[in-house]
Amino acid sequence: MSDNRTVNTNSLAVSSFSAITLSSSFLGERGLELAKEIKSLKPDSSVNAAQARDEFELGNRYFSNQDYPTALIHFNSAIAFVPTFAEALFNRAIVYQLVGNYSAAVEDYTAVLKIHPQSEMALYGRGLTHCQQEAFQLAIADYTSAISMGSDNIQWVYYSRGNARSKIGDTDGALSDYSAAVRLDPQYAEAYFNRAMVYGEKRNPKEAFNDFGRSIRFNPSHVASYNNRATIRAEAGDYNGALADYEKALALAPNDASIYNNIGLLWAMQKQTTKALGCFSKAITLDSHLPNPYYNRGVAHSQIG
Repeated sequence: MSDNRTVNTNSLAVSSFSAITLSSSFLGERGLELAKEIKSLKPDSSVNAAQARDEFELGNRYFSNQDYPTALIHFNSAIAFVPTFAEALFNRAIVYQLVGNYSAAVEDYTAVLKIHPQSEMALYGRGLTHCQQEAFQLAIADYTSAISMGSDNIQWVYYSRGNARSKIGDTDGALSDYSAAVRLDPQYAEAYFNRAMVYGEKRNPKEAFNDFGRSIRFNPSHVASYNNRATIRAEAGDYNGALADYEKALALAPNDASIYNNIGLLWAMQKQTTKALGCFSKAITLDSHLPNPYYNRGVAHSQIG
């Protein structure tokens, strides 16, 4: 049976568009591989070089096992034996970045660049670290320098520069960079997602909708894309399509309170107040610190008396 009690949905609070995120996971995942691209320690018979290499390999082993404190010990030893050991400096920078010691990470990336001024990956890593420090202009400068080196495989640098530009409000620049990223990698789901977010900021729901769809096509487990596409569908009056997307998001993230809040809004738009209240209450149960469901439940109660 339908519930004919109405709720004024214009006064409700949406939990929809997720923020663009900055991540160093790329470096964390590829750190050992990327270090191989930096050739600094020439093979020789010196004791220091041999010991440095041994310590470096031990550091890599602990790095791979995510034992970062022990990895740091061995990278420190390698660098003590050979201070210009760029691979060790590079991987130590990544570890510092992953444990939140951003100033030390910047120092190590800078040291690598003194040894190898054309290392686009050191520029990229330093740019990511500047973003984590919220020094977005410095990050943009590093990303731009990396791009200027002309590599064909730098879609992640365009993506990251787009993130930094978005953070300072340069939406046109961000769109340009995300578009460059997907030209280089047409299956780059995160770039489509972040471009969709910028289209949303620019009040272009059609393009945002299309890019959320592309993000889902290339990453069917992307919860935020389903959640945000559902919100666009709901605002366009496609309630069945919106519910389908919210349900897919919930299947992937069953404890996400924001999705229940948004489903509650969807029911409220259809004057299904009892269902809406149930969803707002479920959201509160899952996350008692999320303000929107409390507000929305209060509005719903006030409207039905």
